[in-house]
Amino acid sequence: METQASSYSDPVTILQLTDTHFMADADSTLRDIDTALSFRETLDYALQQHPGARLVLLTGDLAEEPEVVSYQRLADVLTEYDLDFACLPGNHDDYPNMLKVLNQGKFSCGKQQFIGDWQILMLDTQIPGSCEGTLNQQDFELLEQSLAQQSGQNTLICIHHHCIKTNSEWMDTMLIKNHQEFMALVQKNQQVKAVVMGHIHQELDASIGNLKLWGTPSTCFQFKRNSDKFAWGERIPGYRWFELYADGRLESGVDYLPHAV
Repeated sequence: METQASSYSDPVTILQLTDTHFMADADSTLRDIDTALSFRETLDYALQQHPGARLVLLTGDLAEEPEVVSYQRLADVLTEYDLDFACLPGNHDDYPNMLKVLNQGKFSCGKQQFIGDWQILMLDTQIPGSCEGTLNQQDFELLEQSLAQQSGQNTLICIHHHCIKTNSEWMDTMLIKNHQEFMALVQKNQQVKAVVMGHIHQELDASIGNLKLWGTPSTCFQFKRNSDKFAWGERIPGYRWFELYADGRLESGVDYLPHAV
């Protein structure tokens, strides 16, 4: 997915939906939630609020049961929308199965995307078989190379696992293992305007200097905030929106559905 800047007005509107947890069986639920329905309702609501959106970032844990059929169920929903979708894996996902379904046509698992005057990097923090995460050597090198080769390009980085603490002790055991090296690299490249994360099932809004660090709620249920031990939170789905400006400014916020699922 590579788009010429001239085809977009300023600013460019994009959306982030994350931790969708699709099931393989249409009759299955997760915590009594029909995750496919909650995703559809969230995306519909997001597009009502932001009808000019051109791209949706799907930032991991797309499937709870990471079989091909789960990703096909997600793809069947996505094909109903006149949008492009950029996907990366989370700890619940099977990346080879994702690639079979979500890396063709309007779906992309490509790690470097261009839209308007922005570069979007979709980096893999998955450690297969583990809930923990790390930015693997291949993607770390890709990040270095992309920032060097596109040194003047406004950049948004997307990852699944979080790279800063959430003030929930149990969750913060899953910080990407090389978060210090990652943050050092990002901070020395002023073209990186923001890092956005999934995984934490809650809203996070932080900054280090001019760098924005954002976490985004799930499209199904949230985790309790500021909790030392694992605990469930609200059952109200949410999403994040972005307005990307050609001069490097960006605005972002989180919206929630007006009702629980």
